[in-house]
Amino acid sequence: MNKYLLNFFLDFRSLIRLARPMMSNSFSVMFDRPNRLAPVYITWLVTYKCNCRCLHCSNRYDSDWANNEDIAKELKKDEILKVAHRIGRSKIWGVSLSGGEPLVRDDIFEVIKILRKYNKVVNLSTNGEFLKKYADQIIDLGVNTISISFDSHKPEVHDHLRSNVGLFEKAVAGIEELKNKRKRSGPKIKVRCTISRKNFLDMEEYIKFWQDKVDQVVFQPIQNTFIHQVQNNELLFNKDDYQKLDQMIKDLIKKYSFMNNLYYKYIPLFLLDPQKLVEKKIFRCFFRSNFNLSIDPYGVVQPCHGVRSQVIGNVKEEDIIDLWKKQQTFEFQRALRAKKCNCICWEDGNFFNLYLVRLFNLTEKLLFWKNFPEQGVRVEQEIENEPNRYK
Repeated sequence: MNKYLLNFFLDFRSLIRLARPMMSNSFSVMFDRPNRLAPVYITWLVTYKCNCRCLHCSNRYDSDWANNEDIAKELKKDEILKVAHRIGRSKIWGVSLSGGEPLVRDDIFEVIKILRKYNKVVNLSTNGEFLKKYADQIIDLGVNTISISFDSHKPEVHDHLRSNVGLFEKAVAGIEELKNKRKRSGPKIKVRCTISRKNFLDMEEYIKFWQDKVDQVVFQPIQNTFIHQVQNNELLFNKDDYQKLDQMIKDLIKKYSFMNNLYYKYIPLFLLDPQKLVEKKIFRCFFRSNFNLSIDPYGVVQPCHGVRSQVIGNVKEEDIIDLWKKQQTFEFQRALRAKKCNCICWEDGNFFNLYLVRLFNLTEKLLFWKNFPEQGVRVEQEIENEPNRYK
């Protein structure tokens, strides 16, 4: 077990707080009934503004820094702090703050302070450029996990893929600053690599470079899905790459215990033919749809921010828990977890989903087979409604 997971499971208080929403959500899915408590996790995109122009990323504005009209629509300071308090008072276990780049928001540390005041587990996803500058605030406020995106252990490759010269060196310096100043309780530091045609042959070198420098190493496949729309198609895998990738991952699983799980095992099949994962009942959307809610920079709330038609409300107008309890939310959840839903994504944060699938496959066979809907979200309709989004 890697250091990150070990420390996580040793945090007994965190586990106690996790147990209630986790059990409530699990029973909700098994018995196909609305869950009236709270989601386990909130994925909160606090801004689309970013200091990078990553070649694989769609969670950003396309103009320099951002379009002023779009920025004006993002939650104001009083609004975002109000939402943070509402999340804090709920039974929600954790929050992942993402973007864009969350550290470009002037009020982000006030948001974190509020969430930590209520003992929420906070993950901060960042490209790392501002880590050294804000290391003291991150540590003093008790951020639990820092997730830093590194697409290569080679500075020139990473900076090219992120369109930000000097980013690698700044992010590494930020990691060192955090390690030198952090307390026994954290934050835990993990690096995440988006593997593509440009870097997948260097996966083992990447592990060797980082394994003694951070607490966790994570790979996530590039994906042109309804959650991530790739900006540069040259990064996408072609048929000739799959065999190489498949063999490489098999070899890495034998060498590195942290990769010996379903998430890494099925990455090649996800890239080659994702619908086979659905047909073989390896993948169904349980975690993102039924244990998680997403909030975008404008306050829009969805079970999944990738399927834009499934909007259940806005936190500027309603409490997050009131939105969670809506019958409409339950119907969206059922559609996403349906047996033949053709919406599929592959993210490290949702690896637990693959084990939930195995559990609920078993419950279907034993007890609840007829309760689950056959048909689910038809994302072709999403493309028809918003053709420019899915080019």
